[in-house]
Amino acid sequence: MPANIAEYLTPLALAIWIMDDGGRVGNGLKLATNSFTFEDTSRLALILTQLYDIKATVQKTGVPNQYHIYI
Repeated sequence: MPANIAEYLTPLALAIWIMDDGGRVGNGLKLATNSFTFEDTSRLALILTQLYDIKATVQKTGVPNQYHIYI
């Protein structure tokens, strides 16, 4: 993941990400980040919070070393 990923996470990019790799889970939204490391997934969740005030947490997917972002 590039160091400047925050520059690419525009509202349009976030909408496309949700339409492509997102899904409703209960009252929230899951973003698939299975191929990212825990550190990268945590960084993405933090960036979403910093840029858009989105409460995002990292959760295990049930598969070893795979995580998703829950909003």
